[in-house]
Amino acid sequence: MIHIEYFTFNPFMERCSIVWDDDRNCAIIDPGFYTAGERDTLYGFIEERKLNVKAILLTHGHFDHILGVAELSRTYEGLPVYMNPADKFTLESNEYFCRCFGAPLPAAFETTDIHEGETVKIGS
Repeated sequence: MIHIEYFTFNPFMERCSIVWDDDRNCAIIDPGFYTAGERDTLYGFIEERKLNVKAILLTHGHFDHILGVAELSRTYEGLPVYMNPADKFTLESNEYFCRCFGAPLPAAFETTDIHEGETVKIGS
């Protein structure tokens, strides 16, 4: 069975999701946490349910969707961050958008390409 939990993070009300299976393998989708409280909410949820974080999935690279990616990548070392390479221009444009909105520039991170129609297997 697939389980899904939704979180709303940062001043832009970005939607983050965690998807996991009965074996507790999970993926985090669009981890846009911004404050320490938001970070603690996400990590607390993962710890309480004893989830095994296997991947980060990005729907796109807008700064509000990626604010927590670098930290999660450090916490769960070796964690792949999947994103369609067609959206890399958005990652490169974030400096401009952050200046416009007065938002912090997210820390850099590496991505693993995933293309439309491909499947990422996280668990069962």
